[in-house]
Amino acid sequence: MNHYYRVLNTFFGWLAKEGFVADNPVAHLKKPKVEHKVVQALSPAEIVRLLDACSGKSVLDVRNKAILCVLLDTGLRVSELANLKLEDVDTKTGAILVRHGKGSKQRIVRIGSKAQKALWRYVTIYRRSDTDALFLKRSGEPLDAVGFKILIRRLSNKASVKIYAHKLRHTFAISYLRNGGDVFILQHLLGHATLQMTQYYLQRPTGYESRKGYGII
Repeated sequence: MNHYYRVLNTFFGWLAKEGFVADNPVAHLKKPKVEHKVVQALSPAEIVRLLDACSGKSVLDVRNKAILCVLLDTGLRVSELANLKLEDVDTKTGAILVRHGKGSKQRIVRIGSKAQKALWRYVTIYRRSDTDALFLKRSGEPLDAVGFKILIRRLSNKASVKIYAHKLRHTFAISYLRNGGDVFILQHLLGHATLQMTQYYLQRPTGYESRKGYGII
């Protein structure tokens, strides 16, 4: 209901501004109260099931495992993942340059040793294409944001774990804070414009337990 309210309010606000209607009728309505739910992270068992779902030796399994590892270790948005190029990744140091973050801001994120190994395996042994996009479809074309969401949904069904792209981002953020990470650094890693957005993760969620070192896998 809150989503409908915001959409209609924006639309009728535009109609009023352009002179198509006398005023915005939605502005006279009481804004729906939104229930703020505690963010839930994936549990260690759920993460293991997801990784097991792409533990095969096929090109797609190796690619999917690398994608899953990168998402869990960086909290990247799907759109940012889709824009990654080969030159943006250093598999030796685990540094990834995010060139096309929200608001066209660049930042550097890092992955742990297991994610580095999964990504190195995909890039060095299995990836075959002349294109500079990091993650590719079966056809060799760049995997776009829609393709990533479909992939995650298929992994969710295969592993019987309810996930969506942003839940992987939640899991990264919560795990980082539980490992003693600084909220200001987390703001940078997530590419948040304000600290208020990052403080959403300072609740007391259930899910992934604290572990030391880079990465959560």
